[in-house]
Amino acid sequence: MSPLVLAANTADADAAQAIARHHTELAATTAVKTLHFLNTVRGERASGARYAARSALVTWCAGHVLPYVEREAEVLYPALPETDEGRMLQAVLERDLALVRDRLADLTTLDDPHEAGAAAVMLRSAIEHHLQRERDELLPYLAFARSQSIAALWQRLEPATSAGLAADSAASAASPVDAGLPR
Repeated sequence: MSPLVLAANTADADAAQAIARHHTELAATTAVKTLHFLNTVRGERASGARYAARSALVTWCAGHVLPYVEREAEVLYPALPETDEGRMLQAVLERDLALVRDRLADLTTLDDPHEAGAAAVMLRSAIEHHLQRERDELLPYLAFARSQSIAALWQRLEPATSAGLAADSAASAASPVDAGLPR
């Protein structure tokens, strides 16, 4: 569910809703890909099926989720007001983002299927937590501070959204071997 964001105008309210909607899409797709991978681990399926499912999750997260949330960090975080609260929120969001990067690195390097399954769950949790914090704390704070138009910030994010979707489509067509995962 999207948070209620009180914005200065309709354009800012629409942009905040678009960002929140995109966060929901990112989280939902990550959840589906994670569950698919976990089903291959739980079902003790052939290593090829596990590898393909893990490769799809890594490709999605590395090719779409991570670039998008990194772009948000570049565009949205500097828009926070230069206050103690703004600096604290930015520091927390940057730590959340570092955790996403770390969990993705774990998933790509673990050999044991069950450990990789645990890493996938932790990655999904880190992504969902980061996106939720941005929806529930960052967007309302930006709307309240009104230091910059959320609509203008969203326009700067939209190319990253479109590029990520195009990269995901191209990566989906690539072989799972291209993901560099251990077998």
